[in-house]
Amino acid sequence: MAEPAHNQKAQDPEPLREPRAPVYVLLLTVFLRILAIGAVADVVASLIAELLGLSPGGMKDVVGILIFSGVMAPLLYVWVGKDMVRRFAAQQQQQQQQQQEMLAATARERDYRAQLALQNYVETVVASVPSSLLVLSTDLIVRSVSLSFRDLFGIGDRDVVGQPVEKVLPLVGVWKLVAEVLGSDEPRRKVSVDVRDPVRNLDFHVTLTKLQQPYQDARLLLVVEDITERKRLLEQVETSRARFWGIVDAASDAILSVDEHRKIVVFNQQAEGMFGYAAREVIGQPLEMLLPSRFRGGHRAVVEGFQRQNADRQNMSDRPILLGLRKNGEEFPVEITISKLVSDGKPLMTAIVRDVSERQRAERELRESKEALQDFLDNATDLVQNVGADGRFVYVNRAWLRTLGYTPEEVEGLTVFDIIHPESRAHCQDLFQRVIAGESIKNFETVFVAKDGRRIPVEGNADSRSHEGAVFTRAIFRDMTERKLAEERLNHLAHYDSLTGLPNRLLFADRLTHELAQARRAKQMVGLLFLDLDGFKPVNDSLGHDVGDLLLKAAAQRLAGSVRASDTVARLGGDEFTVILHDLNPVEGAAVVAQKILHALSQPFVLEGREVSVTASIGITVYPLDGETVEGLLKNADTAMYRAKAQAGSYRFFAPETQGRVTDRLTLVQDLHRALERGELVLRYQPYVALATRRLVGGQAHVQWEQQTVIIPQQDLMRVAQDAGLIAPITEWMVRTACADARAWQSPESPLVRVAVHLSRQQFAQAHIVDSVVRALRETGLDPRCLDLELAEGIFMPEAESTAVKLQALHALGLTLSIADFGTGYSSLGDLKQFSIEGLKIGRDFVCRLTTDSDRAAIVSAIIAMAHGLKMTVVAEGVEDEAQVAWLRAQGCDMIQGDLVGRPVPAETFVRFLEAGGGSERRAA
Repeated sequence: MAEPAHNQKAQDPEPLREPRAPVYVLLLTVFLRILAIGAVADVVASLIAELLGLSPGGMKDVVGILIFSGVMAPLLYVWVGKDMVRRFAAQQQQQQQQQQEMLAATARERDYRAQLALQNYVETVVASVPSSLLVLSTDLIVRSVSLSFRDLFGIGDRDVVGQPVEKVLPLVGVWKLVAEVLGSDEPRRKVSVDVRDPVRNLDFHVTLTKLQQPYQDARLLLVVEDITERKRLLEQVETSRARFWGIVDAASDAILSVDEHRKIVVFNQQAEGMFGYAAREVIGQPLEMLLPSRFRGGHRAVVEGFQRQNADRQNMSDRPILLGLRKNGEEFPVEITISKLVSDGKPLMTAIVRDVSERQRAERELRESKEALQDFLDNATDLVQNVGADGRFVYVNRAWLRTLGYTPEEVEGLTVFDIIHPESRAHCQDLFQRVIAGESIKNFETVFVAKDGRRIPVEGNADSRSHEGAVFTRAIFRDMTERKLAEERLNHLAHYDSLTGLPNRLLFADRLTHELAQARRAKQMVGLLFLDLDGFKPVNDSLGHDVGDLLLKAAAQRLAGSVRASDTVARLGGDEFTVILHDLNPVEGAAVVAQKILHALSQPFVLEGREVSVTASIGITVYPLDGETVEGLLKNADTAMYRAKAQAGSYRFFAPETQGRVTDRLTLVQDLHRALERGELVLRYQPYVALATRRLVGGQAHVQWEQQTVIIPQQDLMRVAQDAGLIAPITEWMVRTACADARAWQSPESPLVRVAVHLSRQQFAQAHIVDSVVRALRETGLDPRCLDLELAEGIFMPEAESTAVKLQALHALGLTLSIADFGTGYSSLGDLKQFSIEGLKIGRDFVCRLTTDSDRAAIVSAIIAMAHGLKMTVVAEGVEDEAQVAWLRAQGCDMIQGDLVGRPVPAETFVRFLEAGGGSERRAA
């Protein structure tokens, strides 16, 4: 910073001038002179007075005056003139001195202002330069600082000028520079050093320069440069360079670089090992020294041509393969690729050389191996095929062509699925996708179809391979036609009766074991019938064994025709037969089958022109009622059969009480045929109400069979109807009657009242259920919105496609579809939603334990929440107390049904209940 001008001027030296006498000295001199004149005057006056005789006093005065005047005048003139001259000369000298001083001051002021302007300019320049600068005095006081220095060290706008440098630049490594510069006698001294700032994790390059001009104090110029990023980049460059050379030396190929004169400048370790030269032996030598002499000219021409081209890369050894030359004179095949690059501004070419000796040997061996493999595959008896990911054949061997009857040209237009039998196609498509995904499959069987349509069973192994980015499967198959025929013959001999073709005792035991295991898992029943032919022995003895064999074969055929395809008829030996009844439900179904068998066998047989009649005795056992093992059931069935022999042509159950139940059930079946005609079937309606308002919504129809002495509920009635084959007519009667009653409940002034009809799985499965509902609605005129079909959950399990078709047709009518007893089956709400289900009913088994079983309560709560999420209404049946009502209301249940609301009542009673004030939501506008 500049110092004030007046201070600078005060310090400049004054010019030399004559010293001036003090005033009192001048006054004293004048006084003494006057005294001297006075003394002379006194003497002269005395003399004149004496001469003239005048008084001394008066003369003294006159003389004094005259003397003073005469003497003093010249004296005064001389003195005054001299003084004036002297004073004038002094004044002139003073004026000249002042003029010189003014000129000198003006010059100094001009120089000072110029110096101050220059100093301000320098300070401005220093402050604005992009470099980080500090200007220091030799006592290390900051005189100027640049803005970039302030920004670099974050010292803000506070004034650092005049501060010691150690407070401004806290870098320890700088002081060594300062000492070196200050200790030097050189007028201009420049030193620099790299300094690390560990606090801020930065690196700086500091340059200190001593600047000294003649007749000026020395100054120190300190330049600080942040080199953190540059140092990092340099380290990266060094690391990259080290990595590059590491890669070069670690490369599996020889790497050589040549300059513009084709002199080798880089020779990596792989090149040393490949050519047998040390790097120092080839550096500076032409690249052609590594090639046989006959190739050098052509190689040089190719390189020169490449240098003139714009291409950056060229493969020089596509055709033919070049030969390299080792130090020992050995030639070996190589591939060379050259590339252009620039290093340190100089053009270089890099050659990558690969020794292909091993590759050529491997290719030769592979070619020979392929030829041998091809010869082996073409002479193999197994069927070999390669198939692409698109299913098209890539390769098939001669045995494949010979077995399937195709020509190579015909195979080109085939896919692998064209030769697979339709029954095996879906399974093979799954296997094919698994193999494409990388799985290896062993010993799988399938069936091919030959060109002429023959079925060819095969067994094979398959896996996948990838070649040039394409995935293909390869498989080897063995024709199992002969083996399958032999196995079938052996299997038939081992498991089937040679006379009747029925399963023998061994296969019977296996089938029954399987049936019992399946029934145990599904909680089903299995029936076992044991029978023999009454009167077979007399026929066999009198007519001969040939006729007896014919009788056994004919009886076997009638037995097989009396049972379902899922049942099994077996011959144990002689005239003993067994029948396994799959999924027996109910128990009485075994008696129905037994009656059919007895009826079939009671018809006369015509054998070699003779009419032969026999009967049979049948013993029946049921799993798990009469036993749980094959041996136990067979033994009990045999016991029951011998009981039946007491009355030829009859059957007996192993347990007497079962026999009584069967007899009663058969009587019911016969009576049910007449029940519809007699009007013994009636509908009763159990009301259900909206939980929020406790207002009547509708009634659920329950069918009952009211005999003279007993009332059979709907569940038991439907079992009997199934045995009697009356499911369809009873269902149609139920729907039509319910619709007619509901139509009678409706009036223009009254709210809509719905009627719910429960349909079991058997009822819904009948072919004409949709037609029955359409016909009932049309004949009764009931608004479809008033009909709610409650469907058993089991309906949604099998045959989902046919179920969906029926449900869509019913939903299109405008009625409501609900699911009954939800939670007792295995369906999910998500599955049910796709069938247009609008409501569900929670069974009484869940509702009755809501307040005592936390697990059941949690399940019901979840069902309600999920149903509402799918916009389904929820009905809880079996509600018996207000505690259950309160719990259901808290969970948001829509409707309730049960004894607390009302028991099932006849239609006329339900009407009176409606007239007494029951009702539902008002009609929709």
